[in-house]
Amino acid sequence: MAPDSSGQTRNREIVRRINKRLLRRAVLLSRRMQGQRFRSAVQAQEAMEVAGLKVYDPCQPTHLIDFSRLNVHPKHLAGAMANDELLVKRFERVVENEFVILIDMSRSMRYPLRRLYGGELLGELDSEIEWAKPSLIKLVAGTFMNAAAGSGFRVRVVMFGQDRIDEGRALRRRPDLMGDLLEPIDARFFALAREPVIETPMLPAVIERVAKWKGVFLLISDFVDPVFDWEDRGKRAGWFKVLDLMKDWGARRPLLVARINQDVELRPPPDPSAAQLRNPFEDRCDVQIEGGKYDKDSSEAGFEGKRESMVRAIERCRKQREWTAALSRVLRSCCRGVLAVDNAVDERRLSREIHHMWSRLTER
Repeated sequence: MAPDSSGQTRNREIVRRINKRLLRRAVLLSRRMQGQRFRSAVQAQEAMEVAGLKVYDPCQPTHLIDFSRLNVHPKHLAGAMANDELLVKRFERVVENEFVILIDMSRSMRYPLRRLYGGELLGELDSEIEWAKPSLIKLVAGTFMNAAAGSGFRVRVVMFGQDRIDEGRALRRRPDLMGDLLEPIDARFFALAREPVIETPMLPAVIERVAKWKGVFLLISDFVDPVFDWEDRGKRAGWFKVLDLMKDWGARRPLLVARINQDVELRPPPDPSAAQLRNPFEDRCDVQIEGGKYDKDSSEAGFEGKRESMVRAIERCRKQREWTAALSRVLRSCCRGVLAVDNAVDERRLSREIHHMWSRLTER
């Protein structure tokens, strides 16, 4: 069954209506955060190009000497120090002027609204849609986008998924700033309904690319891909290598992480005796492709609403807990702030946690 174009038109209007509410909420959430300035310590391996050199002071510790870049021969070191001719790294605090928002746009990030973006009629579910994963992505990204722009950053949005990485241009503060965020997200999600493909996880590639950039980073993802690979030792080892990449990245750059999920992705069902796991959108989080297999002639709009069995849901949540434990240890060790959000979060609590994470990043 081909995607319903009239259904997509109707659902686009629903999404636009929800976006107006999300925009107002993001502006309100970011209002207390704007105007705060961020400064970071220059990392050692970049101090030469950023902060320059200075004459070595014998009272300073010797670990400040970069022995690979001495401007005198080692045998003349003592004389150079006595004559103030030995130059060493100069460390100083500098202002990062770019805030990079990295958004995972893989198929799982549309859950549980994949049928909505496919053009199917879902009924009056506006309140549920506002707390679904795509809406939470927009709310969190929009809040930090407004806060960063209001604090003097240039903001860049990078979207990754479907085997490509799209780098947006650097943006300054302006009234319609969030339009450059909401519209591309919805365009990608609606386009996905016409392109049912099996995706290669893009997180390793995007980390390797942006870890070389200078700036402050916010990574938004659901981090559910490893669950599908958890029983394969080789693939599981690959995800632990990704954690090592993140650890190195966070050690060199100011990094924030927002993990956005739906509660059924993370926690066991409330009633293990029930036969099947239900949700109001009849969507599934236990398959990477609708229907559980790749069919290039099929359409997501015709996704049959089979439900995940309770046994399978409990097993999936077990794998999720094991992966979450490893992920959380790394994020706590390398990130300036970690935000865990799902559809069960309270608005006030979300506001407190966002402000707390931002306050840890900035200083007056």
